[in-house]
Amino acid sequence: MWWTGGTVRVAIRPPGGVFGAPQVLAAGLDDPAPSIDLVTDRAGEATAVWDGEDGVTAAVRPSGAASFGAPEVVGPGGAAQLAVGDAGVVGAAWLDGHEVRVARRRPGQDFGAVKTVGAGLEHWFPRIELDGHADGSLALLIEGSDDAGTPSYSLATAPPGGAFRAPVAIDGAMSGDTARPASPGWASVGAVPGGRAVVAVEAMEWTREGEGSRTGRSVGLQLQQVGADGLARPPVRAQGVSYANSPRVGADRTGTAVAVFDSMPGTSAVSVPLDGAPCPAERIADHRSIPWRPTLDAGELGVIAWQEIPSSNVHLAFHRPRVGCAPPAEVAQEPRSEPDPPADVSSPPPGADASTAPAAVPEATFGPPAATAAAVGLPSVGVSARVGRRRRTARLRLSCPGPAGCSGRLELRTTGGRRLGARDFSVPAEGARTIRIRLTALARRRMRRGAVRATAILVAGRDRVPLRRLTLGR
Repeated sequence: MWWTGGTVRVAIRPPGGVFGAPQVLAAGLDDPAPSIDLVTDRAGEATAVWDGEDGVTAAVRPSGAASFGAPEVVGPGGAAQLAVGDAGVVGAAWLDGHEVRVARRRPGQDFGAVKTVGAGLEHWFPRIELDGHADGSLALLIEGSDDAGTPSYSLATAPPGGAFRAPVAIDGAMSGDTARPASPGWASVGAVPGGRAVVAVEAMEWTREGEGSRTGRSVGLQLQQVGADGLARPPVRAQGVSYANSPRVGADRTGTAVAVFDSMPGTSAVSVPLDGAPCPAERIADHRSIPWRPTLDAGELGVIAWQEIPSSNVHLAFHRPRVGCAPPAEVAQEPRSEPDPPADVSSPPPGADASTAPAAVPEATFGPPAATAAAVGLPSVGVSARVGRRRRTARLRLSCPGPAGCSGRLELRTTGGRRLGARDFSVPAEGARTIRIRLTALARRRMRRGAVRATAILVAGRDRVPLRRLTLGR
């Protein structure tokens, strides 16, 4: 599933086959880069959502069908995210202004009634993250701020087949000079069986640098569990972690959650056994990274993936469910120019004996995919974007540390996924450039109330890589 210039397309590949001709799901959208998401259940039924003209819009492809059916409007709002369990029940969560909405659909049916999560919470500029487990559990992380700009995290969980509980507060892992509003570190949630969840938060320490200026730095990783009763447990710091950037969390079928993060100068993972204490951190790669959410509950073998920086190669590692604090992953070897055929991760590798304690997974080779962000360098983005007096444009400083130059399309989006502006750019190798981005009407409206928190996103091919969070202000 992908978008190009306000058109949403999807292509279908049967098991063991090749992708067929693209099908257009929506065309002529006002937003040329709408938010999209797609999930497929174990029976092969696929559910797609996108930002339509009338709100969150969905289409379903029944198992074995050649195409998707007619679209349906699920509800007002946008930036929907999906999760699906083994039973085929799809959960959806999205933003409708300052409100967080959820809905479910069962196999062969339309989405049911739209409900609100956290109606009593103050969310001026919310960001959400939805995760689901194979058993049907759902976890919804909500990052917001009140009208004074003070950030907060809260988490709502739902047991298999049950309704979302009232959100509980999650510690923002901030310390130091926090007398004025400061951004918490990046957080991610993993749904765990039985309606449980694990939240990983980048621990941030803030120091004052001068009049009206502060600097935040990562000082570790904080983990907080939410039990089957929906209540949050006390947060704990991960052992042996002094830096954690962009953590992402997933859970395997035994209920062990794994948080993967950039640990500078390497990539590390921390396992959290079901209702147990976090294990010491394990180094799984010697390079820095932007991790993606681990996929650990689809079968006996799970997959952890990340993008290496600054080279932008894509790496994979296998994960086997294990009891207690065993190493979480076996790392794949470096990519080659002619990659081997993709490994079958739905069953143990040849020669593995599933009846005994798992042995080391044989090495597999994965090359960088074509037409993705691996083809371009990753620019560094300034911490703020200066906005003109009439709030029509924003000036943003880009630098390119890589040897091959940096180019692509840079988007500014709210933490909830709404587009604030975009522009194509090109920066020479080891150079810097200031670009001017034309702001949307939404950005101008929000800036009338003050500075706006945004995420700078690199768009390259079909990849969207978050670069950093920044502030739009005068």
